[in-house]
Amino acid sequence: MPRILLVEDNTNARVAYTIALKRFGYEVQPAEDGQVALELFHPKEVDLVVTDYKMPRLDGDRLVLQLHRLQPDLPVLVISAFETKDLRDKVSNESRLYFLAKPFTTVQLKSTIDRILHEK
Repeated sequence: MPRILLVEDNTNARVAYTIALKRFGYEVQPAEDGQVALELFHPKEVDLVVTDYKMPRLDGDRLVLQLHRLQPDLPVLVISAFETKDLRDKVSNESRLYFLAKPFTTVQLKSTIDRILHEK
């Protein structure tokens, strides 16, 4: 069962994504921000990180940097309603970094995750 660390500061979205991903058969560890995600993260025990981009304390950008220092080959899916040129450039230039624009359906989330995990 693929293990996903889900990082989302919006409580309703975090709960909804967690429920949907568990129904799809993933093991999910939710975290309310990047700082909590780093505290929960153990290299090689997570197959994929799905993270919001704009969050308090430790945002998605700094979280990705920290995670890739700990586990360079870890795939990270950034989810955000704030797609900017900088974010698009970062995703296109970084290996193992992916982007999904909000809003999305749970089916779109699942198909994106499946594609990423299949590349692994």
